[in-house]
Amino acid sequence: MNIEQEFIDQLLQYKHIIYKVCLMYAQNQHDVVDLYQETIYNLWKSYKSFKGRSSFGTWVYRISCLLYTSPSP
Repeated sequence: MNIEQEFIDQLLQYKHIIYKVCLMYAQNQHDVVDLYQETIYNLWKSYKSFKGRSSFGTWVYRISCLLYTSPSP
């Protein structure tokens, strides 16, 4: 299995977590969609650094929350 398919398979199992985090930070439905897409993009960029020291779901939740709580540069 290639890395892209592995990521997609994992993502499909945990997409509800991402969506719930986006709902917590979004002002409206349009923002939820934008935040969801931005989160997926950031997860993909960081996927190679996932070491498996936590569950994939925990890692997804942490990355998702950090994306919205960290100050922008």
